[in-house]
Amino acid sequence: MLKNIRGTFLIFLLSLIFLIFKNNHSFAGCEGTHGGSGDVTITGNCTSGYASTGDITSLVINSGVEVRWTGAGSRPMYFNGHSVEGFVNNGTVRAISKDGAIVQHNEGDFHFTNNGSVYTASNKQNAIALQGESPDSASGTIINNDGGLIRGGKNRAIYTTINNVDIENKAGGTISCNGGGCSRTVDLLSQTANATLTNAGTISAVGANAIVRRGSTSTTITNSGTVQASSNALLIESGTVQTITNTGTITVSSGADIDNNGTITTLENDQGGNDALIYDGAVPTNYNIIVNSASDFGKITFNGTETGTMSFGIKSGSTVGLGTYSGVLQSLAEARLSATTGTFSSYKWTLSEDSSGTWDMVIANARTGYKVRIKKAKLSTIAALLESFNTDGKKSSLTTNLDSLSDAALEKAMKQIKGVTIQNSLGQGIRSN
Repeated sequence: MLKNIRGTFLIFLLSLIFLIFKNNHSFAGCEGTHGGSGDVTITGNCTSGYASTGDITSLVINSGVEVRWTGAGSRPMYFNGHSVEGFVNNGTVRAISKDGAIVQHNEGDFHFTNNGSVYTASNKQNAIALQGESPDSASGTIINNDGGLIRGGKNRAIYTTINNVDIENKAGGTISCNGGGCSRTVDLLSQTANATLTNAGTISAVGANAIVRRGSTSTTITNSGTVQASSNALLIESGTVQTITNTGTITVSSGADIDNNGTITTLENDQGGNDALIYDGAVPTNYNIIVNSASDFGKITFNGTETGTMSFGIKSGSTVGLGTYSGVLQSLAEARLSATTGTFSSYKWTLSEDSSGTWDMVIANARTGYKVRIKKAKLSTIAALLESFNTDGKKSSLTTNLDSLSDAALEKAMKQIKGVTIQNSLGQGIRSN
């Protein structure tokens, strides 16, 4: 009798453990239109899609698994009003007859990592869509890893309107669209208040506009890979982009690489050689050339219809040497430049224009020697001695102070130094002040 009671209790306990585990983690071939919540792993192919019934803590699509919707019904992956804290795709998500392979609507966080493929039919769009009015605190993350594919059809591989979004396409990753004339591959709509887009792979459009930014005021775009389209590869339709850093390649068949109809606060550019960055629209507020060597530095060509005024500079961390860097700015009127001289580290740069509107950057030592500044013969000896201190790095406190003086003040200081110290012992140098 006691043995039977123990056996019955053991079965009850195991059943209870199974129910608890099942509620917290679902293993599914496909959940169909009635999806899951909590922790979910999709282990088998789905032909009728997946829709969440609550917030998702963890969702994994296993390698070799395909999730799709074969009929005219809904989207393959649909999260309506539910947050998705962790979603990893190792398989394939495919939209056949409807826009949107993965869609989150209305609210909540969405954090997605793609190791597989997400795509729509060539006559559809929005492989991934994050849309609706999300809370200000909600955030979206899309990471496309090496070998990952996110592909739209007639338009848009990624479309987002949520407030805070961070998109990263890693080296070896591809974000594209392949329908006839497809455009706007990554489309950041105006409601997206804070957007960061980092590309080390390839973002491409068969038609125009591989990347589009509309409205808002907080955007950072960093490209170390390839962005390509038939025209206007990076389009700023409106609003403000804080920083665009290009150390890769932005390229088009015709038109501009960057077309700015809004405001770009800072543009940093390394693209040059025989493939200068082509720019159209209002000039950036600040343009910083990136210099890697005497033969490897950024060049930018303007279309000649630009508006506004920009400040030219050299990006920090650049490797600069004495000499001339040819053609750093092309087809730009002098009226578009706020200044044609400046300093970088211990150097002085000067922009020199030829007759065709091409500007070379000439790098020289920033400071002018004491003997050049003060030409009086009776002070030539003290000027030469002080200049030797500067060259050798001696008496740095003294020479720094002297460098900051006007020519008249420098001449007066030299007379005082000569009278007080040199007369005592020229051979011993000048006492430290």
